[in-house]
Amino acid sequence: MAQIFRRVIIVTTGSGIGPCLGTMTRIPGTECRVIWSVPSPRERFSNAVVDEVLKINPNAIIIDTQDKRGRRDLKVLAYRLYVEESAEAVFCVSNKGLTKQLIYEMESRDVPAFGPVWDSWVA
Repeated sequence: MAQIFRRVIIVTTGSGIGPCLGTMTRIPGTECRVIWSVPSPRERFSNAVVDEVLKINPNAIIIDTQDKRGRRDLKVLAYRLYVEESAEAVFCVSNKGLTKQLIYEMESRDVPAFGPVWDSWVA
């Protein structure tokens, strides 16, 4: 869905970077700004993965949740980046709770926001 927009914000956590990278490399007409929150990204996912994210988006916000600042409020960061970049939509690939919160927060501000559909997910 990201390919129908010219500029998007992609918020992901942990291994959600996998499907996001696949999408970002296939939509050359769409500028993607990335917020990726993950513990020890270079150790957990390798230099190659981190470098690929930075190749696609040199200004990617990669949050190492193991550093002294720890976790950050991704909803606040996503909205701020959406405004700063004059983006057209926000996408989130994360766990069910964060995804639903982030989508709700964005839609509450009239920001087009998209994430996985959870209606077929079994608890």
